Amino acid sequence: MRYIGIVAYDGTAYAGWQYQLEQRTIQGEIETALYKIFKTPIRITGASRTDAGVHAKRQFFQFDYKTHLSNNTIKKALNNFLPRDILIRSIDNDSFHVRYDAIMKEYKYYITMEFSPFKRFFFWYIKNINIEAMEAIIPYLREPKQWALFSFENNPIRFSVDIEYEKLNRTDIVITLKARSFFYKMVRRIVGLIVAAGLGKFTLDELEDVFLKKIPQPKTAPANGLFLENIFYKEVE
Repeated sequence: MRYIGIVAYDGTAYAGWQYQLEQRTIQGEIETALYKIFKTPIRITGASRTDAGVHAKRQFFQFDYKTHLSNNTIKKALNNFLPRDILIRSIDNDSFHVRYDAIMKEYKYYITMEFSPFKRFFFWYIKNINIEAMEAIIPYLREPKQWALFSFENNPIRFSVDIEYEKLNRTDIVITLKARSFFYKMVRRIVGLIVAAGLGKFTLDELEDVFLKKIPQPKTAPANGLFLENIFYKEVE
């Protein structure tokens, strides 16, 4: 029987989602908790391999196992064994594959212009930034043709990326990115590019030079401001 789980986590203390020997990971913690429940090793598959320090509000995972325990009992048992920075939101039964059947992934990146010790694990603190310059560049980054000269891991982007900007209040900004899939560090590199424009590192007219690597490449945004917001499937509302 296939179990589909949805998990939320604060990724600050973890070396990412994927299991690593001698490193704390989200996958490793969940598999350890499953072992305590069922007394046998169970391998889970995650929908997205978030990097070290990245957070998630709705990460999907799956595992196959036969048990008489109810889904609610499994959920409660997992949350009992998991550390407090990981929360199982739901456990259900379904037949789809959490990675291969995903039709859209949504990430949010949070930026603050006001330093706060309470935001340091969840926002990228930038003291002064030109909001108008950031907004101006976003429309040029949505279509794959804009990325034809800029490859990620030698894989040119051939799909559109929906990018939206929202000012939450006087000091906080969120950038939302949606696409069918993202390459390694792709979201953070896009955000880094947007922020670089806001910091005056290049002008809109110089954007192509950035893609051609004729001028210094923008800094990759740090992991702490990034959240995997949600993953969408045909079978899941």
